[in-house]
Amino acid sequence: MPGSLGRLNIQLTLEQVKFQQALEQLGQQIQRFSHQFQVNFDSAR
Repeated sequence: MPGSLGRLNIQLTLEQVKFQQALEQLGQQIQRFSHQFQVNFDSAR
C-alpha cells in the first residue's frame, strides 16, 4: 500500500507539472494573439 501511495503522489505531481506547462504555453499564445490583433487593428485604421 505505501508503494502505491508513493507512485500515486509521483503521478499526480507529474500531471500537475504537465498542466502548469500547458497553462503557461496557453498564456504565451494568448499574448501573441493579443499583440497581433492590436497590430492588425492599428494598421486597419
